[in-house]
Amino acid sequence: MITPNNIVDAKLGGASKEEIQAMQQQLGKEVKSKAIVVNREMDYDSFEDMIVTALEGGSNYWYSLDLNNSIGFIKKYADDQRPMTIRIADALYNNEDSSVVVLDTEDEEEMLGTLTYQSVRKTLENFPKDHQWALDNVLNGDYDANDADVVFQVLVMGDVVYG
Repeated sequence: MITPNNIVDAKLGGASKEEIQAMQQQLGKEVKSKAIVVNREMDYDSFEDMIVTALEGGSNYWYSLDLNNSIGFIKKYADDQRPMTIRIADALYNNEDSSVVVLDTEDEEEMLGTLTYQSVRKTLENFPKDHQWALDNVLNGDYDANDADVVFQVLVMGDVVYG
């Protein structure tokens, strides 16, 4: 491992300019690779708010739902009187047997993805770094329909495809 003291010692010891530069580059790589990973919890209320925001506003220009083929959802939530978006959030957050099929709104023959209890958790725990800002906004409670749309697209398709 290269340390700043190693570089000073090399300079004093008469190391060449190239050797010093190589040590400095290695030190920079080691410093950059010591990133701090922060895990944050998403409680049910935050998840529900984000799903409702996406389904009712942020994402409604690109998706439709095939609830007839959404396993576990229809059976468990058929008699539930809450709004559909809240039932979907509840199913994906709390019901390990639920799945929700997401279709392209312009071509309902095209399935864009299937959300499940497991897939939502896995995606949120391994969220793509290039869209982390949107998830951070949601977790901070300071987000809008666009942020919710980005998170929902990543949950459904693994990336942002629309807008």
